[in-house]
Amino acid sequence: MEQKKNQANQASQAQTSQTQALNQAMVEEKGVYIYCIVEGNTNEDFGSTGIENSKVYTIPFKDVSAVVHSCKAEPYNSKDDEIVKRWILAHQNVVDKAMKKYGTVIPLGFDTIIKGDEKALKEWIEKDYSNIKNRFEKIRGKKEYGVQIFIDEKTISKELDGNEEIRKMKEKIGKMQKGAAYMLQKKMENMTKNAMENELKKISDEFYEKIKNSSDDVKTGKNKDAEDKKMILNLSVLLKDENINLFGAQLDEINKREGVSVRFVGPFAPYSFVSEGS
Repeated sequence: MEQKKNQANQASQAQTSQTQALNQAMVEEKGVYIYCIVEGNTNEDFGSTGIENSKVYTIPFKDVSAVVHSCKAEPYNSKDDEIVKRWILAHQNVVDKAMKKYGTVIPLGFDTIIKGDEKALKEWIEKDYSNIKNRFEKIRGKKEYGVQIFIDEKTISKELDGNEEIRKMKEKIGKMQKGAAYMLQKKMENMTKNAMENELKKISDEFYEKIKNSSDDVKTGKNKDAEDKKMILNLSVLLKDENINLFGAQLDEINKREGVSVRFVGPFAPYSFVSEGS
């Protein structure tokens, strides 16, 4: 009888341990997905507008609030690119709604998840509170825009026709026999290529300085050529809301240059200007 009682106690203890472990695992599975941080201590319900129609709401801490939805503490993973695109679009739509409502937001990248519950989120904000406040100081009343500048290289080639050194070499080659002119032809091709690169850099630097002096901050991205034109600048710019028309006028002046075209898009949440080291 005593042995059966001990076995029952052991079974009960084992069941209790299993239940505690299960409960702990359930707690560990909880997560908070963060879309962005906004200014103000606010309790806002954005409805079921999040990823996979998740209910989006704010969690306040001091004088800021996180726009979030509750989730499991695991990444959003899918091998289906269309599903991932849908998730990213849903993420951006929530950030856009928050930006429209609050004006200034600190956007977080897709799939930013804090492990734990509301308490864990508040602890995360408290730990990073000073940086959050500094970022708001930098971006308050400002938004991000994209500026891409393209140039038709044929226009630059025409301008290089006036290069005295290249012109003289062309004349010299024209008077030589085909075989004898080969090495000189190669030299002229390299000279023309270098002159083209130098001219493009000169133009790029000129436009960059104009844009930099007309904006609050600039980040440079990798150039991506179009089919018939060469991209010489790919920029993210941070602009005050009241300066957008003045900046647009500056781009119009650049766009008037022969062979140049400007692509201007936005506004966006200032993703490029809120990361560490920005």
